[in-house]
Amino acid sequence: MKNFVILIYLLLTFSGICFSQPKQLNSFIHDSTVVDTLRLKKIFELVEYHHLHQLDSSVYYWKIAQEIVNKSTHKYWKAESHLWGAWLMEQKGNLSYALENYFEALSIYEEINDLQGVAVTQNNIATIYKTLGEYDSSLEFHYKSLKNRSNIKDSSGIANSLNNIAQVYFALGEIDSSLFFHKQSYKIAKSINDDEYMGVSLNDIGIIHKNRMELDSAFKYISMAYDITKNSLYKNSNAAHLNNLAQIQILKGNYQDAKIYAEKSYEIAKELSYPRQIAYSSLTLSKVYQALKNYKKGLELYQTHMIMKDSVINQDVLRKSINEKAKYEYEKEKIIREEKFKAEKKLLIKEKIFQNRISFFIAITLVLSFIFILILIKRYKTIKQQKELIIQANNKAVKLEKEKHELELLNKIRDIENLNNQARVLISFRKKLIEQLLEVKRRSENNKELSFVITELKTELGEDQKRLLLNDNDKIGSEFNNRLLVAHPKLSKTELEICSLLTLNLSTKELANIRNTSINTINVAKSRIRKKINLNQDDDLVTYLKQI
Repeated sequence: MKNFVILIYLLLTFSGICFSQPKQLNSFIHDSTVVDTLRLKKIFELVEYHHLHQLDSSVYYWKIAQEIVNKSTHKYWKAESHLWGAWLMEQKGNLSYALENYFEALSIYEEINDLQGVAVTQNNIATIYKTLGEYDSSLEFHYKSLKNRSNIKDSSGIANSLNNIAQVYFALGEIDSSLFFHKQSYKIAKSINDDEYMGVSLNDIGIIHKNRMELDSAFKYISMAYDITKNSLYKNSNAAHLNNLAQIQILKGNYQDAKIYAEKSYEIAKELSYPRQIAYSSLTLSKVYQALKNYKKGLELYQTHMIMKDSVINQDVLRKSINEKAKYEYEKEKIIREEKFKAEKKLLIKEKIFQNRISFFIAITLVLSFIFILILIKRYKTIKQQKELIIQANNKAVKLEKEKHELELLNKIRDIENLNNQARVLISFRKKLIEQLLEVKRRSENNKELSFVITELKTELGEDQKRLLLNDNDKIGSEFNNRLLVAHPKLSKTELEICSLLTLNLSTKELANIRNTSINTINVAKSRIRKKINLNQDDDLVTYLKQI
């Protein structure tokens, strides 16, 4: 019960706001006869003095300054008012308002060429972008701030920017880059004996080693951070350093050493009445007591942790709710700004586009037309040359083929003529011989042997006439066969010969006799020919062949 009462007291102390100010000071800042510059300087000193532990008091003084600034034309103080107003609203979770005012401050600082103000504002804008998870934008503004701080040789600011860049890379999971920038930050801070950033950098380096389970290195760096800040005003940092050292000793199994660090951290956290650090330190100390088997003490501290945690959670929930609302407003305003920018940009380039579009399209059209005409001319010439070459080649081939064919045909005709002449002489001779033998037969008595000779001669005469007929057919059928084969390429050689003979008006019996085959075979061949040349049943085959 006693612990609970103490915790309630701590919470009330932390949440308390003191609005009572010394009468002399209030009289000064409200005295309109005092020069505005002096009043504003004193007021912003009060804003800065209260901003870490009494936020509402800082807001109170900032509002007073804002009233004076609104009546003033002094740009520097307008920028300062925007800067502090943005920072205070950022702490309250109104990121949309904060970002808007940071950009207002940045614009004024740039206008009056105050590089220190520009660098600080860029750093704060980067911090908000980190909170919103826009790490690329955060790095962009941190690097801009680092560049400006380097230009004005602000070593403390450079250390701050390097440390902030390291934290962004840590959030991105790029641990090696984070470690590099933390070490650079420490190096700069050490060169100017800046205890604040030396302590911050060393502690963050130690945390990285702790996460990698490099416990000796982690203990070394965080111990260095504590040694630097333990005698300073940064008591909250001391509590955090001691708590980190206690956690490292727990991981190493050194619970007695962990107890010493955790108790110191817990005492400082209670002294500061800072619920978040009390929650962290009490949890660590609870783990130590449980490891040392002091379960009662461990349980009491764990209860303290839960009470502080609930307080922190409530604050975080409220802050998260405000952040979400602010983020929504920020996104909404961002979209509006982007749309406005796009509309303005579109309006600015619309006329230029309109003026250039016709010229552009005319130029493109002329170029494309010229290219197209060149392609057409080249293609026309190429096609023409190809056609001429093809025609020449075809003509040459046709001419050669024709000459060859004519030569072969001429030779064949000559051979056939010679054979025909010989056959005619032989036929004439055999006819006369038969006539003479018939005359002898009438006079002779031995007719049997003579009849046999006559019959043999008639048979040979018939064969000679058949060969003469075939030779005539070959003589006239060569051109016919070529034309018929072109028209009907499926016809066989035998079918072509039958077609040639059909054009001589021979009967089926005569065809069968000439080809030494049966009448049925000739009929089958004729049917097959009709089918291959797709001839209707009503059409006469011989008539069709003669037309060819």
